[in-house]
Amino acid sequence: MSTYALPREIRRFEIFRPGMPLKTWLDKQTDKPDIVLNCSLYQTNGKPIGTIIEDGKMVNNAGGGFGFGTTVGASVGFGGPWDKAWRDYITGYYGIVQQGKAVSKPWADGYVFDQKLSRIAFGQLKDGRYAIFTANGVNIDQMAVQGVQAGFESLCNLDGGGSAVMCFNGDYVNRQSN
Repeated sequence: MSTYALPREIRRFEIFRPGMPLKTWLDKQTDKPDIVLNCSLYQTNGKPIGTIIEDGKMVNNAGGGFGFGTTVGASVGFGGPWDKAWRDYITGYYGIVQQGKAVSKPWADGYVFDQKLSRIAFGQLKDGRYAIFTANGVNIDQMAVQGVQAGFESLCNLDGGGSAVMCFNGDYVNRQSN
């Protein structure tokens, strides 16, 4: 398990949709985002999974969830898709830590939740810093417990088991491919 506390305030993050290699896309950016999420939350047909808002427009409405995003004023926050005027927003596979407590699985999915895999999550520590959290060989309940033990106030699981790639300041923070 690793916690990568981000060293400064997050200006913006981008949700990367498959279509070209992530590195190719990132190299083309002149104003690089602070955080890039490789959306494993997209089905192979390109249809999003979850609630996603990009540049203030609803890309996919799954009706709810718990996630994070940047608001029009460029501050990062956590909550539901209807809680704020989000500029960019994505629901986590679900919010595994909310208000400093581990959250029970909201639905049954034995493959995603019960398998012991490499996982990545994004959250806010109790001291207010944002952080990326990774763990290897854990199921979703174990990830949630470890997140609480690591001091997270909010933590969103980002994928079903290690397929997420995250970049910060133009560098890869996590590369998993289960």
